Amino acid sequence: MRSPRWRSPKSNNLESRIGGKMAQYSLDLSGVKSRDDLHNLIAQVFSFPDYYGRNWDAFDECIADIGRPVSIMVTGFESLRFILPREAKLFAECLRYAAKKGPPGQFECSGLL
Repeated sequence: MRSPRWRSPKSNNLESRIGGKMAQYSLDLSGVKSRDDLHNLIAQVFSFPDYYGRNWDAFDECIADIGRPVSIMVTGFESLRFILPREAKLFAECLRYAAKKGPPGQFECSGLL
């Protein structure tokens, strides 16, 4: 069984396109087995505050507060869809909504189906 993996933000090669540094986050969801696993991983990867409520309303609020521009690479999403279909759907919806809220090119997410 693989454990969830993460990398902290760093600049990436998209920075020249937007004229500044882009924070990059990577989430490996392939080891997530429960809703708690998922929210714990999310809180760790994005360095959410201790008061993060570990629910989708709290995620939506906290993801809106991370700095822009940002690029999020999700791996293992298909595994999450199989194990926790409802959570996978809500996770993807929240990320897509966050991307729509800001200016184009300021919030990018890949790896979602």
